[in-house]
Amino acid sequence: MSSYPVEMAGGRTIEDIRESRAAVLARAPAWVRAHIARQVPPNAPPPPRPTARPTAPKAAARRFAGWVAGCACPGVSVPAFSARDGLTLREQFTDRCVSGWLEQWKRGDEIPVTWKHGGPVLARGSLDVTLRQNALLGLLFNARLEASDLSRLALEQLATRGLAVSVGYFSSTATQWHTERDGFGKVRIIDACELDHIAILPAAANVAPSYRGARAFGVTGEQVGCPSAIRTRAEVYAYEVVKSQAFELLEAGEKAALI
Repeated sequence: MSSYPVEMAGGRTIEDIRESRAAVLARAPAWVRAHIARQVPPNAPPPPRPTARPTAPKAAARRFAGWVAGCACPGVSVPAFSARDGLTLREQFTDRCVSGWLEQWKRGDEIPVTWKHGGPVLARGSLDVTLRQNALLGLLFNARLEASDLSRLALEQLATRGLAVSVGYFSSTATQWHTERDGFGKVRIIDACELDHIAILPAAANVAPSYRGARAFGVTGEQVGCPSAIRTRAEVYAYEVVKSQAFELLEAGEKAALI
């Protein structure tokens, strides 16, 4: 196999480099010159400069007013009317029912937090509304509120004594039955239903929640996560109500045993 000397083209100026390159090519073997001619046609125009890709405008960063956390339906309710059975009874959601609500949320169903039933939405979507389940307290939730006049108004009320909470669900397709409880009488047990929303009840509405322990608390600020302090306030509040109901049942059972 033939060998060829390797030459370097160079110079101090562009003209020097061009002359050196031309000299090197002139001394190159014929097959090299033919190969270069095929690769770079004479007087070939320079390759076009790539055009910049259009960039999409950046979405405006969301701003948040604060967080709210609460318990939605701990223990047993006060007597409440149901169109399903036409009765006004105390009611209770089973663990299985609350687990079904969590499955709704996990599969992406939107369960908004609203300002009263049928009112404007304070928070929606699985990133802004988080649901949890507690074996004793039932459904727990927390939500971050996007900055708005309504959010600031809600947080002012939530930050002090807190606000009552109520849930909206579809009773027409619920799985439910009645049972007798000492001290409570006939109770409506709801074992499965579809959760529609969680409502924060404004202080001015003067509406008592069906579940006395259902309460939410709030804090202003743009914290990345929900502060544990407001979650604890809601859970302690609900626990005290559930504990008092347990004592009521205990006392009712003792009285029944004495009769």
